[in-house]
Amino acid sequence: MVSVLSQPYTATEQAKRYGGLLVLLDARQIFGVLEGGAVSTWSDLSGGGRHFTPEAGDLITAPVWRKAGLNGRPSVEFNGTSNILSTPAVLTTNEWTIFAVASLAAQISDVIFCQHTGVASAGRTTFGCGSADGAVLQSFYNDGTSNRVAVSTATAFDSTPRLLRWVNDALGNSAVGVNGSNNQGSPGAFHYTPVSAPFDLGGLSDEGVTPEAVRIGANWSTGQISWVSIANKRWSDSQIMAMEQALCREFGIRYR
Repeated sequence: MVSVLSQPYTATEQAKRYGGLLVLLDARQIFGVLEGGAVSTWSDLSGGGRHFTPEAGDLITAPVWRKAGLNGRPSVEFNGTSNILSTPAVLTTNEWTIFAVASLAAQISDVIFCQHTGVASAGRTTFGCGSADGAVLQSFYNDGTSNRVAVSTATAFDSTPRLLRWVNDALGNSAVGVNGSNNQGSPGAFHYTPVSAPFDLGGLSDEGVTPEAVRIGANWSTGQISWVSIANKRWSDSQIMAMEQALCREFGIRYR
């Protein structure tokens, strides 16, 4: 009798099995772009058609593709000053599970994702770092009155390849994690109000005037992003752990 050992599911397979998948971006699946070439479209592999493109179709603001930019794997490189990709509204509920595989430099306020209303001080949800040292991971929501934040104590931004994770459930219980760590926010504090607004990758801008003209401080990603998955569902702890292990395995990142 021949014994066939089962192989673990890939990260892509798991993301599609767990439900609620809204966005799936994988730099390994970008084709037809030469080394250092502008990424005019980062195609969404979730089946939802939420492809990410440069603001206003401007290739000057497009990040570039690297064949071996993150641990020898393909990546999309953001320059920290002008690169940004956008798609229509993504976060439509108060629940989410978000993963990113990235190698980003520290900045004062390094934004990886942002969904915003176009109003400078309200209705903005960002995922990145916002501490004074620009090193730790957080999720942040401003409703025009107060800020709601979940912060990790683990270093996330030092140009080292990292697995980054954000979750929130229907009760507003938020958590962030780096390479499998877990840090809870204030219980019940992260009540996001869904808005129909653009979702940015690689930086933060306020649309509605001139996207290329209105930039917010140093809120940009500097470095490589290889993977992004966004689900409008709080996956179970076991699903999250399995996903973290798959992504660490595939991208050569040490788990915990």
